[in-house]
Amino acid sequence: MRVKPLPWWSVLIALALLAGAALFAASLYTSFSLPLGKPLQRSLLAVCLVLIPVVLSRRRQFGTVKHSAAWKGRVIAMIAVLVLAPATILCGVYLLQGRQVLLISLLVLAEIMAPFALAFERRRPPAYELVLLAVFSALAVAGRTAFSFLPQFKPVVALAILSGVALGSESGFLVGALSMLLSNVFFGQGPWTPWQMFALGLVGFLSGFLYRRGILRCSRTSLCFFGAVVSVAVYGFLMNVSSAFTWYSDSLSWQRIVACCVSGFPMDLMLSAATVAFLWLFAAPLLEKMDRIRGKYGIWKE
Repeated sequence: MRVKPLPWWSVLIALALLAGAALFAASLYTSFSLPLGKPLQRSLLAVCLVLIPVVLSRRRQFGTVKHSAAWKGRVIAMIAVLVLAPATILCGVYLLQGRQVLLISLLVLAEIMAPFALAFERRRPPAYELVLLAVFSALAVAGRTAFSFLPQFKPVVALAILSGVALGSESGFLVGALSMLLSNVFFGQGPWTPWQMFALGLVGFLSGFLYRRGILRCSRTSLCFFGAVVSVAVYGFLMNVSSAFTWYSDSLSWQRIVACCVSGFPMDLMLSAATVAFLWLFAAPLLEKMDRIRGKYGIWKE
């Protein structure tokens, strides 16, 4: 029996947690203040202090056990979401006085999206998996372009959900993000592109994550219900918030964000109806073909 060496990313997590604990402690017991409530700051301080010894603990084991690259990628993604993104927001509030809202939002999106791409690359996917990713992305781009004459009636959310279910969470995120990036070659790039990439990528990631844990089923009813919800609550909500960040960056307020969400709700319902329709028609035959490929080549088994 031997003690497993402490990996480098555990040290980074511990340092980040220590910095967060010091920041919350300084806000609670000194004149320095954060734009958070005292109970929330105490809770976050306790969480940081509890997680530090857990992260630094070393496991005794027989022989050598390698953690999967996908698991490490999820840990890094969690760090980015829980540490880097709030730190960027705080730096923007205190160093830039909240004047560069659009820049801060784009930096946060980049920090959140990068770990998913890194986790996918660390898996070193084979060529046939890359081909299928390209096929799903091409279908989403072609579908968005073919239905461009209909406002928000697009199959992109449905294809992101199916890619997450069929290929896995990281692949679903990449299909969603690449679909919006490539299709904007025809529709026009802009500050809204990272928001679209993150919103649709998050839909693909959630579909794969929930499917692997048995929450999301392959039945038409389950997929259609999930598609209707995420079209409004995830993709639609994030895009409505992005409108407020993009067009009211100099005078952003909660009232403007709520107004953008209310004004964009009818378009979200249109997207939700399109997602339900495409999932009802194409989910079963497409997933059946993917099951045959998965059974033949034995891929994407987590």
